[in-house]
Amino acid sequence: MPGSALSTRYLPNRKNLQSESSNKLSATVARQQEEISEMREQRRRLEAEIANVKEQNDLLEFQLVELTEGSQKSGRVGLAHFHSHKNDVHC
Repeated sequence: MPGSALSTRYLPNRKNLQSESSNKLSATVARQQEEISEMREQRRRLEAEIANVKEQNDLLEFQLVELTEGSQKSGRVGLAHFHSHKNDVHC
């Protein structure tokens, strides 16, 4: 029976190690769940920022097209105006 006395002596240590290991795992899982939650929130913010930047880009692109078309029209009008009056020399 000396073998059984030896195993019962180490049984509490084994339970303590399992309990410590279980506690460490629980803490690790809780920490990782918090990190996942933070990453999801960061992802949500970044997706919102990307959407906002895309909207701004679309608006700037539209404004650029409008300005380009406007300057081309005014350039043509200006040239037509210039050509119609270049023979009207007042002396």
